[in-house]
Amino acid sequence: MAYSNRGGLSFFLVKALSTRTLVLFEGSEGPNLLSGGLSEAQGSRFENPAALFEALRPRLLDHYAKVCGSAASPL
Repeated sequence: MAYSNRGGLSFFLVKALSTRTLVLFEGSEGPNLLSGGLSEAQGSRFENPAALFEALRPRLLDHYAKVCGSAASPL
């Protein structure tokens, strides 16, 4: 059983060589990345690590609030 099917959250982080942007893919996009690379998979693009972490934090908090059954902490 896949990690995501058991409530986990996984990602692939790729640095596009042509544009030097960071591309974040949900773990479920692994087969698409394998078969067709960046052009086949759906991902979010970021110009720098700060933008990546700014976008990733609320996704992580929301996901684990749902899994754990509690409200997300505003750390």
